[in-house]
Amino acid sequence: MSQEWYEEMVGEVHPGADILAPAHDPSYVTPLVVYLASEQNMATRGFHSATGGRFAKVVPAVRHGGLGPLARPATAEETAQRFTDIESAEHGYDLPESVIDEDRPVLERRLPQTGSAAVGT
Repeated sequence: MSQEWYEEMVGEVHPGADILAPAHDPSYVTPLVVYLASEQNMATRGFHSATGGRFAKVVPAVRHGGLGPLARPATAEETAQRFTDIESAEHGYDLPESVIDEDRPVLERRLPQTGSAAVGT
């Protein structure tokens, strides 16, 4: 990003952020890119952030959301009625490592509806 863009867009929102502007030069991102492309890197999936001289793994979080009917697909109207629950962060979120991990909390919420035993971890 250009210095001008940074000052215009970020500086208005975060006064004092101009101290980070030099660290937004592409050369600050290069070490992470080189490492991720190297044979030393054992990470095989994921997203990373490199901003302001900070490197971090980006993790997708899944909010607990709202449950639709189990016996049939939800209608668009039912989904619209539950959309506040779908978007809500009130009940926390999960950090699944895979699609299988994403199913676990849903299954744990569904099993009581069917009278089945809880899922083991």
